[in-house]
Amino acid sequence: MIGTSMPRLEDDALLRGAARFVDDIKPDGCLHIAFLRSPMASARIRSIDVSSAAQAPGVVAVVTAADLEGSCAPMNARMTTPGLISPDRPILAIDRVRFVGEAIAAVVARSRYEAEDAAELIGVDLDPLPAVSTLGAAMAEGSPLVHDSVPGNRYITVHRAYGD
Repeated sequence: MIGTSMPRLEDDALLRGAARFVDDIKPDGCLHIAFLRSPMASARIRSIDVSSAAQAPGVVAVVTAADLEGSCAPMNARMTTPGLISPDRPILAIDRVRFVGEAIAAVVARSRYEAEDAAELIGVDLDPLPAVSTLGAAMAEGSPLVHDSVPGNRYITVHRAYGD
């Protein structure tokens, strides 16, 4: 087989626009989700207003961290590496965002486009905080902490020795 041309069986369907992709599958009753994500690398969340999004066409639900409290455990890497600090990460940001793109709220709607449009209607008031964007800045004395539970932004310290 190596070095031998193989007939391409998928080309005909692709060239005719008849190929079927996962996104083409639409089960009955399927809902769609879109997330409002943080435009800032570090900020305190002052408030979230979902009232306009909740009234948008096709919207079934708008969810924030407050709605998940008590029913959805935070994510954790659960790493077994000795000495590794792995802070819990909320499904949706609770009171602070720690990276650009962190999910703040979710909109569930009858179509992808309705979910995306409604997510744009969510009002969020963010108070910018100093951000660390390089390893050097994160390790600098007095650098802002990414997670309060990780002193000095040191998630792990590894000492290695080789030879005699």
